[in-house]
Amino acid sequence: MSSKTASDVDSDRSDANDKETDLKAITEREMWLKSYGMMPHTDPGDLAYHKIDGRKLEFHKAAGEEGKVFPPHEERPGALSDLFKQHLADCKALCLTSMDTGGARDQIVHALKTHCIEKVVVLGTSSLFDCFAEYKNWVFEIGFSLAIFQLVEQWAKRNNTRLPKLIFQDPGYCSADHRLLTDLGAKVVEHPEAFTDHIDSKTLVFARHLLHDVSIYSLLPASPAVCLMTKVEMSVEGVEHFRGCKEFDPDFDTSGVAKTFLTDRKQVELSEVLIPRCRDGSTWAPYNFVDGMWLYWMTCDKGMGS
Repeated sequence: MSSKTASDVDSDRSDANDKETDLKAITEREMWLKSYGMMPHTDPGDLAYHKIDGRKLEFHKAAGEEGKVFPPHEERPGALSDLFKQHLADCKALCLTSMDTGGARDQIVHALKTHCIEKVVVLGTSSLFDCFAEYKNWVFEIGFSLAIFQLVEQWAKRNNTRLPKLIFQDPGYCSADHRLLTDLGAKVVEHPEAFTDHIDSKTLVFARHLLHDVSIYSLLPASPAVCLMTKVEMSVEGVEHFRGCKEFDPDFDTSGVAKTFLTDRKQVELSEVLIPRCRDGSTWAPYNFVDGMWLYWMTCDKGMGS
């Protein structure tokens, strides 16, 4: 006789359902990649970490491909296909249009006026190739990053200053992410290189999903000229919530770091940037992609004058 209780049986059934859901999510993302001519790929290390059954995954993928016709795909994980590159360009164009409509473009350009931005650093976009990547959101995060970079590039050309470089950093990136972002013309660096070697008074930072502790301990002390991020006070609260934990440095002056960053900076809540999002599997509705984000900028760049 089985020694399992009814609770054990329910737990096993729930685990099995969760695993099926995981397999379905991975398959959907890989088929989505394949529909744009990209090689379907999931980071093997992430598959191992989440203990994904390889044989069951292959079964799901075979079922997902059945009856479907895909364009020829690239032979290397992350290699950028023409179709996917166009898709990202379309996402960038949609972001630029929405930035114009909602007013975010004017806010960013205003912040750029007294600065000579040489680097645009994008932090924390996450990997497109991990098991549970929110891939339909990821393309707009990259599209928005490219839109910001275009604004900075246009401003540099207008003022006949050095053209900026585009840099990405996320500790979750795999080799396929590196290849894709490099194919877009960006540089990918390993954590914490962006903070130690690249972010300075001639840098614009876009950090939509940065962890509160990384914002406080690494981003704010690096003192970028322009920064699009979660409201600083929220990061302070997020870090202070863990005061008393063994990982928390009791001597670290969280509020002091925030105060130093905010000194001689202007700030404004970023105007909405509406993009489409699918709800309930069928209904598309706009949502504010930069909800809760703030724009911070130094009031004067000595190199540009007042």
